[in-house]
Amino acid sequence: MNYFLFPKFGDDLLRRARARNTWAIAHAKAAVQCDEIDSVRLSTFGITDVNEFDTRYGGIEGVELVDFSRLRSMCQDSVTHSAFLREVFTILKSQIDLLHTRDPMVALSCGNLNIPYVFEYHDEDYQKDLKKLKAICEDESCKATFFITNDIRKKLGVNYNNVFELPSGYDDEKLTSSEHSGMRRWLEVEAGTKPIVVYSGGLQAERDMEILVRYMRSNRQLYFVIAGGYHADIESLKHKIGDRKNVLFTGHLDAPEYLELISLADICLYTRHKNYISNTSPLKLGDYARSRAVIVSAHLPSFDEKLKNNDSDQTGLVYYEPSSYHSFTRAIDRALNIDRDKNFKRKIFLDRLLISYQDRISRIAQTLNS
Repeated sequence: MNYFLFPKFGDDLLRRARARNTWAIAHAKAAVQCDEIDSVRLSTFGITDVNEFDTRYGGIEGVELVDFSRLRSMCQDSVTHSAFLREVFTILKSQIDLLHTRDPMVALSCGNLNIPYVFEYHDEDYQKDLKKLKAICEDESCKATFFITNDIRKKLGVNYNNVFELPSGYDDEKLTSSEHSGMRRWLEVEAGTKPIVVYSGGLQAERDMEILVRYMRSNRQLYFVIAGGYHADIESLKHKIGDRKNVLFTGHLDAPEYLELISLADICLYTRHKNYISNTSPLKLGDYARSRAVIVSAHLPSFDEKLKNNDSDQTGLVYYEPSSYHSFTRAIDRALNIDRDKNFKRKIFLDRLLISYQDRISRIAQTLNS
């Protein structure tokens, strides 16, 4: 089978959104190892500049990169995105047995040309058009539509035979930190003996930043590293926190720096506002679980009947009630008292909450025969 991975078309945000980059690259790597797949192609549109791909991510052996950005730049500005996709897919059609995308426009373009595809719905802004979503689910070329949580599917009232839940993926490869890395040396000077608490991701309201700001303003015993966010959001949080020598905003980090940072953390935070907990499958926990840090996470619906907080000493995962400051502070206190040198049984919660990228690819590949 010839597998084509096309994350999203024409979105500069992908250059900065680590989760989407991880989604694309991890699926491509897993696809190379899948017995059902003979060849793997990955559209680099919006992921990263093709010239930087090999140096930033180490390349992906066995994956052919398709530079749609270059192809698009060769077209006249008057050519619409949909017309461009139709023209390119008409040429590539014979080389695609299954296309995997998160972009409704890409999915519908495939449907118009009878190219088999699977579509993933992550409840993101560009996916909100319910009319397009139903058109995709009803399309004969659509082999499956995957929702990262059943709560999203139920909320939208989408009920078709080819609609399934497929949680976010995780990579169980352990992280190691370099004894001589710049990040390690820098944090040793700045943080000193303070425990290092890392938050990574966007800084918008749904991430419950207010609860984190309140905690950082009241605590000088920990060293906080906030990785990610747009400049305006960073400046807003800095203003709210005030002058704090124990808070560092890094902005966006490249993949090696980010992985190095979480490998050095004592605590990693996954925060979520109580009004936004049903539309997330915690991909970030998959990153955090590769480190030795204790993870403090908002309690998500997917935790119910799958995890118990008294497993924390075994899993290194402590959760709190979203938007509850009292619960949040108690969770961090508890995390600080858990021995970080233990060999946490991460798979206890990873296998209950997420699915490995290898299993994800196997499920996706099987749809071609369904």
